[in-house]
Amino acid sequence: MQPRVDLAIILLNWNAADETCHLLRRLITWTHLQPRIYIVDNGSADNSVEVISAEFPDVEFIRNEKNEGFSGGNNAALRTIIDSPSNGSTFNSSQFLLLLNNDAFIEEKDLLVLIESLNADPQVGVIGPLLYDGSDFKKLLSAGGLDPSQNGRTYWAGDDAEDYIERTGKPYEVDYVSGTVALLRNSVVRETGIFDENYFFSCEMADLCERLKGNGYKCTINPVARAWHDVHSSPKNRDTLYIYYSLRNRFLFIRKFRQEKKIRLFCYWMMIGGKGMVKALLLGRLATVRALFLALRDGLAGRYGGRNELFLDKPND
Repeated sequence: MQPRVDLAIILLNWNAADETCHLLRRLITWTHLQPRIYIVDNGSADNSVEVISAEFPDVEFIRNEKNEGFSGGNNAALRTIIDSPSNGSTFNSSQFLLLLNNDAFIEEKDLLVLIESLNADPQVGVIGPLLYDGSDFKKLLSAGGLDPSQNGRTYWAGDDAEDYIERTGKPYEVDYVSGTVALLRNSVVRETGIFDENYFFSCEMADLCERLKGNGYKCTINPVARAWHDVHSSPKNRDTLYIYYSLRNRFLFIRKFRQEKKIRLFCYWMMIGGKGMVKALLLGRLATVRALFLALRDGLAGRYGGRNELFLDKPND
């Protein structure tokens, strides 16, 4: 018999009730874990709240009036959990917090592996599984996160990652754990702090992990555990919003954690952004050119936070 595990799961929803409901239907089939599930609706413009609430009335619903991004959305649930008074009737006693994208999934047995790893090493503050493509179960997407200040591709994958995984069966340290599927200790979040909302989207997990490591904790991946991410359900604004935040936020990360290399790294990302603009221009992708230009402009000027209004018809949609 498995011992009771105090676990909270945080899911973000943004105009994607079908995806969220599909994931919830899988989570409620678990037999050993009985997590408290928090759904944060991030300013959806559709009927997501009504649809999800009707089918899953027992989940904890938090509704943001506007899209607060990955950082602000998760923070809404983290504040609720952390700020709750400690008593037997609340979930503040939850020992573990699972961040889970609504287009990703982890089996119960794999999550139990991650929980066992945290229990085995008190210095591990956050742990994640190997991430595989939800449409191609053998395709490795990420074996851990790479420092975004120095790497264009911030997910470790490819032959070298797969070779390493074949040789090891033990948890190993990484620069950061992807927020797609990440298991954290409640106590570590209390000590380290929640997400920096200046990022809005992208690099916020790298930031959290950097602060976590500064407090003496480890960020690890357990290669025995696996999860799947449906990367083919990417939003339609991937060529603008995703590119904008991904490039812009590296300047924020560098300002916070790489001051000694700031000039060199700023020049490097200006060059990368410039090359990307030239390539996009030659391909006729003018929206991408604009996204890269705005990312460089705002990153260098220190303009952060949610900037969706630069690309969408309605602010924060």
